Amino acid sequence: MWGKKDQDDFDTAGPPPAEPARPDPGPSGGATAPPRQPSQSAAAKPGGAAVSRIGKTIRFKGEIHCDEDLMVDGLIEGLVNIPKSALVIGPNSKVRADVHARSLVLYGSVRGEVKVAERIEIKKSGCLEGSLETHRIIIEDGGIVRGQINVQLPEEPAAKAPKAKPPAQPRPESRPVAPPPPAGPSPAAGPQGGLPRQEPRSAG
Repeated sequence: MWGKKDQDDFDTAGPPPAEPARPDPGPSGGATAPPRQPSQSAAAKPGGAAVSRIGKTIRFKGEIHCDEDLMVDGLIEGLVNIPKSALVIGPNSKVRADVHARSLVLYGSVRGEVKVAERIEIKKSGCLEGSLETHRIIIEDGGIVRGQINVQLPEEPAAKAPKAKPPAQPRPESRPVAPPPPAGPSPAAGPQGGLPRQEPRSAG
């Protein structure tokens, strides 16, 4: 049996303290993670292709030859020869060199002889000074080109020439053959058309 004191203690104790609210879990049931930022290596390798990069603090003087795509943000003087690869020239870059590439996207400035096998795209911040030879060109509003531009049509496969027929040989001319003259009686023939008659010779 409870006494009055025990009853008063139970009434004054009050309800138990509420538990602190827990954060609502995400859709997967775990804590919500901050959005993932793309890494620099992933941004430098679009589509998973290997890309070489020249940073904006690099100054290079000489010749560049490679089979990988190239991204330039620094200063280059000399020659960039990558005829089988794509080239991207960043907005902070200055290239004072001849450029041979498969394709080119220009954000910065280039001065020299530029030959692009497929297509060149000059952005609004891009500037090209010199000569340009390509098959396709795209210039955004604000892009600058100073110099000679030679846009060549893509080469079409040569059509197969028909086989030459041997020259026709001339046919011999046919001339009418005159019929032989009719056979008449021989002047020395006899009256019956036989042997000529001989006169008897007299003796003596």
